Amino acid sequence: FIFCFIPSLVFREIMFGVFPFYVCPTDNMTCNSKLAVKSDCVILPSVPPSECESWTFDTNSAPSRYLGSVRLEAYTTELIPSSDFSSDFRMYTGMNLSFSDITWSYMRFRYKQMKNRSNDLCREFHMYKSENYSDSFFDCWWIFHTFEGTNFTLEYEAVGLPWIERRKYIFQIPHPINIANDIGIEDWIPFIYVDVTEVPVLTARWQRAPSHMSVRSYRIRVFKDGASVESSIWRGPFEEEHEQLYIYDTNNVSGIYHFEVTVEGDYKYCDAGLCRTARSPDIIVGRIKLPIVLVVYTPSRSSHVEAVVALVEYLRNYCAVEALLDRLDIDSR
Repeated sequence: FIFCFIPSLVFREIMFGVFPFYVCPTDNMTCNSKLAVKSDCVILPSVPPSECESWTFDTNSAPSRYLGSVRLEAYTTELIPSSDFSSDFRMYTGMNLSFSDITWSYMRFRYKQMKNRSNDLCREFHMYKSENYSDSFFDCWWIFHTFEGTNFTLEYEAVGLPWIERRKYIFQIPHPINIANDIGIEDWIPFIYVDVTEVPVLTARWQRAPSHMSVRSYRIRVFKDGASVESSIWRGPFEEEHEQLYIYDTNNVSGIYHFEVTVEGDYKYCDAGLCRTARSPDIIVGRIKLPIVLVVYTPSRSSHVEAVVALVEYLRNYCAVEALLDRLDIDSR
């Protein structure tokens, strides 16, 4: 079942039964302001597994623009009965998918377990702007403990015509014993997920620890083919409600990359002050053939030449294109 709160829209799905994901009723789920007749938001019925698997999220097929921010957060549910409805109770991992600064009118997403095509979850939303909604989120309770410690992808597509924004994240479902609020810093492992939309540029995001754990700093390391290639330390104080992010440019160098985030806390709780380490799934980066841009100019003045050379350097360094000057680079090729 799904709960709706105003002013934010909240979609919560509780998944019981023998299937990996609970299947919503066939009729539409709606959220609206002041219980009006006209819905401001509609969540469509569950997508059949075969259709869900066939969805594509091609980042190069339409003009792209920022249509709102997305944040993925892991948390522990309350104690609920185990899936066999026995008297046993256990903690489960929940995943909160939050949207803010919403400017889209249609959105769809897919959770997909890596190396297991049968475990997919697809959803579609329509947002009607009769009310000025800016935030919403979708909750999943992953009640099957076999999901814990396994890798997933999250792909989403937001549409605000004429623009479309598509993104892809990879992450591992954390074990609830490592993310609960009532555990000590020596057992807490930050939830980490990686935005791979703009490969060869990778963006790691991780969830900050509760404030009572008094984390001193986070050490993030980037690995390529098992060897550390970059390291950085983020020092506190930290705001609990925010996540940290780290952008790494692979410079289009092929390899298998991953991120590790280590919590640094009090020496009396952690060995040498180094607590637990979170590891992202592996990310395969293959060499990408960059588009070629030819810059044609007339070298009438030296200042003009300098400006054009600076433009070419900017395109090469920040726009992921192979920029060529019509005289300097073509002759050398």
